[in-house]
Amino acid sequence: MAGLEAARNRGRKGGREPAMDRKKIALASKLMRDRETPITDVCEAVAVSNATIYRYLQPDGTPRKRGES
Repeated sequence: MAGLEAARNRGRKGGREPAMDRKKIALASKLMRDRETPITDVCEAVAVSNATIYRYLQPDGTPRKRGES
């Protein structure tokens, strides 16, 4: 615990980087709103998995709120 506290004091956060940033979320949302684009193409465009897309966006392409299922 002391080591974690020392790292935080040095400005280290820890944990994994988010899979999608704002740009990727915006691009995926735009592609998903076009109902002609298959989800596999959306996943390839932003280089994430199908599950990750749906973790960040609802099936209609609108962003999810944090903690929303």
